[in-house]
Amino acid sequence: MEVLALGMSRTGTYSMYTALQILGLKSMHMAELRFTPPGTHALWLKGLEAKYHGKGKKYGKAELDKLLGEYSAITDIPCIMFTEELLAAYPDAKVLITTRDEETWLWSISTLFNTLLRWRWDFISSYDTIKVKPYIEILTLIWNHLTGGNWDDKTKLRQSFHDHYALVRTSVPKDKLLVFDPKQGWEPLCKHLGKPVPQEPYPHLNELPVTIAIHKAIWWDMTRRAMKEIILKSVYALFAKRMGSDLDPQTVLRNDDFKSINFPTGEKPVLLLWGRYTGGNTPSGYNPEGDSDLLGQKQLLLMAEKTLRTFDVIIIGHDPAGTTENDWVHAQCHVGEFYPKHSIGPNRGRQFPSCLH
Repeated sequence: MEVLALGMSRTGTYSMYTALQILGLKSMHMAELRFTPPGTHALWLKGLEAKYHGKGKKYGKAELDKLLGEYSAITDIPCIMFTEELLAAYPDAKVLITTRDEETWLWSISTLFNTLLRWRWDFISSYDTIKVKPYIEILTLIWNHLTGGNWDDKTKLRQSFHDHYALVRTSVPKDKLLVFDPKQGWEPLCKHLGKPVPQEPYPHLNELPVTIAIHKAIWWDMTRRAMKEIILKSVYALFAKRMGSDLDPQTVLRNDDFKSINFPTGEKPVLLLWGRYTGGNTPSGYNPEGDSDLLGQKQLLLMAEKTLRTFDVIIIGHDPAGTTENDWVHAQCHVGEFYPKHSIGPNRGRQFPSCLH
């Protein structure tokens, strides 16, 4: 660990994160969490809960090494919430703090956290318990700590700002601490770190509207993914039960190869079914080749319409061999066949089913 950038979030920490990367230092920032292995979010949450809620063993060098072993610099949350532990674990690291006008910081961080955390994350969190759920729990815990649990309490938030910077200043000798304003550019930073000044301008990134827009895009994307999986899983379970199938719906629903199509609109609701059935698992005379040829798919379609007459039906599944009839669309990579009433065009081999619109 070479650099501890211990400034508060919304003081230019993402710009600092980018600057450190430019200087050849692999850096940890909250934005980096999305690239970490499954389980990393939960480990950060566990450490935060131990420190701030007294749940379990507090983190020391061993735990921080496990989380930060591949990084040579840190900035932003959740790292800065372990300021004392980081300073104790890495006494030889260069230390700096990013700063910002106090009033604009109060507005920026309040707007960000109060916007993000007042969205409905519970539905998405129940869908993604590996990253989304602990990510939101991390943000909530930190925001509760900074505000004392009252998200609109600017007095407590201001005090948290002062307390954090006072902690760093009293823990690090003045001659070993860089107090950095992003407006200063490369020179003081590179001098403090002993690095050559890059030719490119110092980065100024992560404007508040962009940060909120990124999270909003993630929220919508995860909502669509969750709804698609829940709906498909429910429909699959219903249809599989009537078909006598014992296939596990989880084996067919988590498929990142799916892109997008425009589903048909009409008077009837649309029912989506996974169509990978084989003749060997049914006693009712289905085609011995199952869904691997046109006849197998048509038998599935007839069964679907006979079983659930109130729906328009779309079969999503293994593509049949030799689909040459005009009323079928042949989809690429074994991911889809579509009910002929709703043909999605002649571009065979280029259609990928995906989420519900």
